[in-house]
Amino acid sequence: MRTFLVWPKTDTCPLTFNPYPLIRLVGSRSFAVVLIIASVVVTVIGAQTGSVNPVTPPTGGFGLPWPSQWITSPALSLVAALGVDFIAMAGIILLDRTFHIIRGLRGSGLLFAALYMLMQGVSPAAGHFCGGSVMVLVALASIFLLYSVYQSPDLRRVLLVFVMLGAGALVDYGFVPYILVMAVGCIQMRVMGLRAIVAILAGTLVPLWVLWNFGFVKMGDFVVPGFIDNFDLGSLRNVIPAIAATGVVILTGCATGLLDMLQVYARNARTRAFFGLFAVTGIMTGLLCVIDFEHISFYAPLLNLTTAFFVTLLYSFRQRNSLGAGTVAISVLTLLFGGFYIWKTIVSLML
Repeated sequence: MRTFLVWPKTDTCPLTFNPYPLIRLVGSRSFAVVLIIASVVVTVIGAQTGSVNPVTPPTGGFGLPWPSQWITSPALSLVAALGVDFIAMAGIILLDRTFHIIRGLRGSGLLFAALYMLMQGVSPAAGHFCGGSVMVLVALASIFLLYSVYQSPDLRRVLLVFVMLGAGALVDYGFVPYILVMAVGCIQMRVMGLRAIVAILAGTLVPLWVLWNFGFVKMGDFVVPGFIDNFDLGSLRNVIPAIAATGVVILTGCATGLLDMLQVYARNARTRAFFGLFAVTGIMTGLLCVIDFEHISFYAPLLNLTTAFFVTLLYSFRQRNSLGAGTVAISVLTLLFGGFYIWKTIVSLML
């Protein structure tokens, strides 16, 4: 069995580090399964104690119920939230297997999904069904559909992307910025044209038009979103571990995304386009987490998704016989979030 530390037969370097056990550990299925189980356990503990609640602003939009109001039972909300997370993991694996977005890494989809769950376990509103739960599924479906039309315009799929976003915007204003993100995605997939523009506009407006004609919404019902005080941390003390974890995720996403970009730049146009859609989504989400801090529970799952992609992709770029920045990033993240898990558990049990 290999060990991390070995004694070479030389007097000049008495102790060296053997990276192979760590590399194998990080890339193993067992490691991914442990991360997923740990995330589920911590999520359940936090939700059952009721110490962590979604951070959401007062109602805005067209007066339709927020997704967090769809399920009133805390137990059912926990089940629904975990169900969404498992569906998201299945979507991640399917996305990776279908389009091979992370090449040269066996089991990349499972590692991608496990890192998403690692970050999700301490995210704001973990264990609570909310707008972020819907957004992450819509985002995965939208990315899948846009990838499928790369250089092969299928306006039905483009239309479906914006119908989902337009419908989402009626129940949570957080969907609105992603209409622009996916429009940029159409440019990246090389399908933007006059017909695509018509599909984007029609898809976005059709849900509003349908509900308006059937009397479910009225133009006079529109309310500008209200916000709580950005600096009112008294009401947020129970979610300080989640906020700290989100800050780590943002910094990790920025660092790993930049390192990935240096590698992706030399790849083919398809790889650059696929990476670019995740990059634009991640940049927008990170900015919104800061700008619209009151609604951070909406953006956090999608932020976790994009950062998990960047970290897994960086791990796949590891050169032979080298430790690699991705291995270091995953190791540090695991240690940091292990600390966040302990912190969240202690807070949950004390309140």
